[in-house]
Amino acid sequence: MPVKRRFLFLFLFLCSDFVVGQRIEFIREELVFTLDSCCFSVNGDYCFRNPSGSSLNYTIFYPVSTTPGFKAFDTIVVYDVSIPDHPLPVGTKDSVAFFALNFSPFSEKCVKIYYKQHHNGYRAHYILLTTQKWQKPLDFAKYSLITQKNIIISQFSISPDRSEDFGQSRLFYWNRRHFMPDMDFVFDFLVK
Repeated sequence: MPVKRRFLFLFLFLCSDFVVGQRIEFIREELVFTLDSCCFSVNGDYCFRNPSGSSLNYTIFYPVSTTPGFKAFDTIVVYDVSIPDHPLPVGTKDSVAFFALNFSPFSEKCVKIYYKQHHNGYRAHYILLTTQKWQKPLDFAKYSLITQKNIIISQFSISPDRSEDFGQSRLFYWNRRHFMPDMDFVFDFLVK
């Protein structure tokens, strides 16, 4: 092989390895949890950034906690916020959902994810620790939990910043900046 072709081949090989090794960043989430006497649901926005000058196609893996005796997902829907009329195709395997996102160079993309699952009657669990796999804290995280009046929270794994009582429901709020979770959200509760 002539020397020029060798250098061209080496250059293309190194560039392709560099592009393949690029990652998107998980930068923020704003979630609303809802807890009733039979189900726990999550509805929120998850925002990602492509910090590279290349277009990227990326598969997002989204794990959820499981409750023995119940399917991991009763319902799951994912939308790219920029095209809200078209849900994204979502695959599921055991307790993990997955979907593909396409990123333009130096772009941000938000997806809305809604899922519902049955709980065991005394505990709901939302996985936060997978944020550590992104190797960077979230710039911003905002969470709220809505419960019906008949749900009494007996313990929070992460204490709320504040709460409000609306008669038939209660709201709990968490706001974090530069947030790298060191535990999952776990809500222990009683149903009256």
